[in-house]
Amino acid sequence: MANAEDIKKFIDEMYPKIRYVQDHYVGKYPEHMAYLCLTQMALESGYGTARLMMQNFAPFGVKATNVDIALGDYYEARTSEYINGKYINTVARFRKYASFIDAIDAWYQLMGNKRYQPVRESTCLDDAFEKVKACGYATAPDYTKTLKSVFNMIYKYIKAPAASGIFTHVVCTQTDPLNVREYPDLNAKIVGSIPKNEKIYINSEWSYVPKYKGFVYNKYIKEV
Repeated sequence: MANAEDIKKFIDEMYPKIRYVQDHYVGKYPEHMAYLCLTQMALESGYGTARLMMQNFAPFGVKATNVDIALGDYYEARTSEYINGKYINTVARFRKYASFIDAIDAWYQLMGNKRYQPVRESTCLDDAFEKVKACGYATAPDYTKTLKSVFNMIYKYIKAPAASGIFTHVVCTQTDPLNVREYPDLNAKIVGSIPKNEKIYINSEWSYVPKYKGFVYNKYIKEV
């Protein structure tokens, strides 16, 4: 089971890779898709503690196709499947990748399929959680609830400056005022505002500002 250090390490290692991939699909995916990706990865890999998955750069637990098997691009592992109304333990073949970047890119390509168009059109992260289940990504009846629970855990560490070593840049806002969001999503509820030229610390794409108990989008701030 993942501990606090595991979760911190997982976020710090994986989220920049996710942003790197999403940023290459300019305008194709809404911003909150990066958090959907991170949440699904955390759920499937146990916050990066599933040894075989991580060794094979396969944090999403994607099943191997016949082509993957023919090419030897797979590994076998025990898993729990929800079949005919109950969970069954079994051994399955899973796709392996050359790197985490390749695995993340494959996830984005999957989300780019017509089947997942409702996910791409989701208005916020909660909506994406609902729609990825509705589109058939997973069979477990409580999948949406589980995703929300996992993100709530991730959210705790995103909020904490100690969770990341990249809270290093002092910046000031470029807009007046700068909206503070309840969680890291441009569709999230506005819970406050920061006056122009007030200095804050940034962390990756979104920054949690303890004084205002919310998140700001780093596109609207600059380093000083």
